[in-house]
Parts: sequence; structure tokens; C-alpha cells
Amino acid sequence: MNTEKLEWLKKRDCFSIENNFIKYSAIKSRLIYGDIEKPAPFITVFMPTYKRPDVIKNAIDSVLEQKYFNDFELLIVDNEAFDGETSETEKVIKEYNSDKIVYYRNEKNIGMYANWNRCLELARSEWVTMIHDDDLFVENHLFTMTKLIREHKEITFLSLKANEVSLARSPQYDFKNLTQEVAEIGDTLKFYDFRTYNFRFSAHLLGAVFLRKNAIDLGGFYTEGMFNEDYYFTAKYAYHFGVYEVDAKLYVYIYEMNMSLKSSIWHDELAYEYYLMRYISRKRFFLLRPLLYAVVKYRILYTMKGFNEGKPPLTAKCNIDKKSLLITCGHKRGNANFFTISFTRVMGKILETAVRLSNRKHDLKI
Repeated sequence: MNTEKLEWLKKRDCFSIENNFIKYSAIKSRLIYGDIEKPAPFITVFMPTYKRPDVIKNAIDSVLEQKYFNDFELLIVDNEAFDGETSETEKVIKEYNSDKIVYYRNEKNIGMYANWNRCLELARSEWVTMIHDDDLFVENHLFTMTKLIREHKEITFLSLKANEVSLARSPQYDFKNLTQEVAEIGDTLKFYDFRTYNFRFSAHLLGAVFLRKNAIDLGGFYTEGMFNEDYYFTAKYAYHFGVYEVDAKLYVYIYEMNMSLKSSIWHDELAYEYYLMRYISRKRFFLLRPLLYAVVKYRILYTMKGFNEGKPPLTAKCNIDKKSLLITCGHKRGNANFFTISFTRVMGKILETAVRLSNRKHDLKI
């Protein structure tokens, strides 16, 4: 991570309202396929993509084969610059001949997070949910999620659990087995506010159902970010509105084969996590902040240790340099005795439990 980016990260106001749509507003998206004159659906499944014709078919199939619920539209926004020629992705999409699909291509590549924002702009429904072009929806994803938000009007963001699959461990995964209907659903919708993100990423973006208007009002996704902008976005959403989570694995996250080999990427991603959690610590009661800073520091080190040992979902050992990571995170040294580490981890658990108990009064029974 270069010095300029690091200095910006340290000073970043993560929860401020900002317009992240305006920078690329002059670049248009061309409608290639689909009918946008028909009535808007209850929910839009948006799928940003870029040159992934080899994997996108499974993702599309998992959406179109949803059970018990049909009031949706699949919005695919392709970041492969429009040149007048038919792309390989376009060929795949047109083969479906489905009235559920709406497909756009951007006139220029606007970058990953700006393309996520473009999806929010082009969606026609009140509710939206996102899927990566190489991930999968479980068969009853839309039925379950829409049923819950209809029954509980106070919800504006409903997250879920995910089944994580590594292509290195399972290169030939069983599509039907992974996407089959999930019957086991928890009996409580857990509420999380922003404080939960002090300790871990609680409610995730992928597969979550949320109000499009709220996402736009927050300014969408920061377009110049390098990593974890989905985590930053959900923490920001939790800060302004609060989020809920259902205990059901209705989404399948597919890890790429080479993700675990890029130690430099994981180094910088951990730095992004650290500064988000440190920022959240500064929002807390001032007497708690020194302890929270320590909790965040040792959480990052503990996560780094897992990466370097190749623990799941990674499939190979990383080689993240501890000293370099600590310097990036503003610490001169990372040595600590067994008592300090143990005490900090215990206090972290206590503080996290206190937040969970505080949030419990907002939980909803299914």
C-alpha cells in the first residue's frame, strides 16, 4: 500500500454521507437485452460482471431457478466497454431468451465499485439484492428473504449466512447439491448496530436484501476503494439504519483458486479491516477506546496468523509479514507476552457480548 493511500485510509470518515455516483455519471450504460417498460418487480437481483462468460452461467441459473417466488428481475451490468461488437458474455445471456433478465453494457469500464453503484442506479425495484457473477443463490433464497421482510416492516436490511466453497478444494463442485433448498432457518432475526463491526463482520452484503433508496441516500459504494468496500458499506448502513440477519445459509460464496496465494493483497486487506475497526472504536465511549484499540490490534494479528497457516477458507499458506503489517497499522512493535494477548482477547469477548446483549432487545422472532 503506497503512502498516499495509507494516509487517506487513516483519516477516512467511514460513515459520512457522500455522493459516489457523480464521478462516472457522464459514462452511460447501454441496454442490450431486456424489457424495462414492463411493471417493476418486487425485488431486483443485481449482478455486476466483467469478462466472466466461463462462470456466469451457474450464477444466472441459480437465480432463474428460484422456487416459490417469481416477482424478481435479474439485472446484469457488464463493465466490458461497449464497442459495438457482441461480447462472449452477451452471447451467454442471449441464449437464455428469458424475460427475467435485463442486461446492460457500460460504454467504458468504470471500475468495480462504480459498477456496483451503476447497478443500484439501474435497478427498478424498491428492494435489491446482490450476487457475484461466480456465486450462487440457494433455491429458496428469494422466497425466504422476501417473506421475512414483508412480515417485519421494521427491517430495511436483511443479511444471511453463506456456504463457503473453495475451488482449490472442490474444483468440480456439485451445483444442484449446493443450491438445493435449505429447510433449516433460525427462529430469530438478529439485530446489529455499527458497534458489532468493532469485533467482526456481522451482517454481510452479498445475498442481503435491502432498500435501494437507503443505499442511494448513503451515497452507494466508495468507488476508489481497494478492498472491503462491501464491509465498509454494511457497517455504514448499520450505523445509519441498523441491520438484521437470518440464520440460514441461503448464499454460496465461491472462492477463487488463487486468492490465498496473494499475500500482498491479504496484507492490505487486513489493513483496511484494521482502520475500519479503529474508526468504529473512536465512535465509542471515550473510556473504552484504549481497550478497543488493543482488541482491534490483536484481532488483526490473530487473523494474520490464520492466513499464514492457510486456515479455511484459504487453501494455501500466505506469507504476510507481521512487522510490515504492524507498521502499516501504525504500531512500532507487535511483541506482547502471553498474559497481554490472553487478557485482550478475553476483554474483547466481554465487550462483544455486551454489545450483543444491548442489541438483543431489537431482535425479531420469526
